[in-house]
Amino acid sequence: MLVFVLGLYLTAAMLKYQDSTVKTYFPSIPAVIGLFLLLILLTEEIYMYWYWLARTTGRHEHYLFLGQMWISVTWALYATCTIAVGLWQRISLLRYISMALYVLVLAKVFIFDMSTRMSSTYRIAGFIVLGSALIGVSYLYQFCKNKGLFQNTLPEKPEQDPALTQLD
Repeated sequence: MLVFVLGLYLTAAMLKYQDSTVKTYFPSIPAVIGLFLLLILLTEEIYMYWYWLARTTGRHEHYLFLGQMWISVTWALYATCTIAVGLWQRISLLRYISMALYVLVLAKVFIFDMSTRMSSTYRIAGFIVLGSALIGVSYLYQFCKNKGLFQNTLPEKPEQDPALTQLD
């Protein structure tokens, strides 16, 4: 499946740099599909690792809990990497996708992870890590917005003073 995801990214790159006069959104379609398939692949690999550990040991419930916790951590890291690439490459679609992933992580943590029998230490640590990640992303977003990184146009040349042009 990883080869298929890499093929989607390669297709998106080839469509982006294709010599055409018509502006299309076709390069973003395989890239977005690749993003979601990579997220599904990472989630499946993490789940299967912890599921295998749960089946081979006697602590079935503990390892399934750890698997769900690591899935949440992976989703948060994936959303952080996605927003960093979106800010770096000035791709607004990636920023919106990462915000949607953060909403998904928050919903999973509050609805699913916190409803399990979890010690208060894990709950506090989960809230601190997720909250600091969200605060860090919001500061990064505001910093980039204040630096003008979200503007897709080039800065205009400053106007010359008419008095200086008459001296020439």
